[in-house]
Amino acid sequence: MNKAKRIVDNMDSENAFAVCSEIGIIDENATPLKQARYINELLNTTESMKIYMTDTMRKCGGCCLSTNAIKIAKKIIR
Repeated sequence: MNKAKRIVDNMDSENAFAVCSEIGIIDENATPLKQARYINELLNTTESMKIYMTDTMRKCGGCCLSTNAIKIAKKIIR
């Protein structure tokens, strides 16, 4: 799934509209590099617009972790 789109989808609709009006909408089939650049631009834009992304990023954060990363983290904790 497109991680950049997931972030926008989890934003408050008013904020998502404001940000997408400023930076555009990410293509569903965007490459990982384009998604990363879009997310960077999105975060810079929300910061300049004083839109706080803590809750949105918390909701999306777990989806970005691969199952392998979770297994490694569990091994390190033990």
